[in-house]
Amino acid sequence: MVERVRHSFPDLNPQGGRPSAYSADQKALALRLYTTVGPREASRATGVPHETIKTWARRQGLRMEAIDYKRDTRDLMVASRQVRREEIRSKMLDAIDEGLRRMFTPYVDYAGRDARRVEYDLPPAEAFRGFAQAVATMLRELRTELGETTKSIDVTFRAQVDAVARTYGLDPDDVLAEAERIAAEASTVVVDGSARAV
Repeated sequence: MVERVRHSFPDLNPQGGRPSAYSADQKALALRLYTTVGPREASRATGVPHETIKTWARRQGLRMEAIDYKRDTRDLMVASRQVRREEIRSKMLDAIDEGLRRMFTPYVDYAGRDARRVEYDLPPAEAFRGFAQAVATMLRELRTELGETTKSIDVTFRAQVDAVARTYGLDPDDVLAEAERIAAEASTVVVDGSARAV
C-alpha cells in the first residue's frame, strides 16, 4: 500500500488542497472590508472575486456589520418619495388656491365664430361650477394624500361660505347670493325657448 505523504510548502492552503492564490494579508483585508462595505466593494478594492470573499466569510462565520444595501436603498427610495410627495402636496395646495382665486376674479372667455373676447366681472355659472368642482376634487385628493377621511364632514353650507369669504376678504352675503344664483341657474333648463325649473 502506498502511503500518502503531505509536504508542507508555504504557499499551500493550511487546510490542505491547492495552493492559495491570495496571501494571508489579502485575505485579511478582504474579510475586513467584507464586514464593513460588503463583498462587492471588498472585491473591487482587493481584486479577489466577491464569491471567494463570501465563501471565506461564511467559513469563518463573519457577517456584514453596518451595511445592508437593500435596506439602505429602500430607505433612500422612501425618503426620495416623501420629498416628492411633499412637493406634490405643495403644488396641490397652490392649485386649490388658484382655483379659489379664479372663482372670485374677473373672467375672460372667447365666444362665437370669430372668437371675440368677452370679459365678465366674475366667472359665469358654468365656469364657476367648473372651478368649484376642480377645487373640491383637489381638496378630496389632498385629504386622501394626507391620510384624512374623505367622507363628508358635518359642516353647514353657510360655514363653508363664510370660510371662503374670509379667505378672500369678501362679504359672505355676496358670496352666498352668488352661490344661490348659480344654484338657481343650474336647476333651470331651457326647453323650446322657455325656462323651466328642474
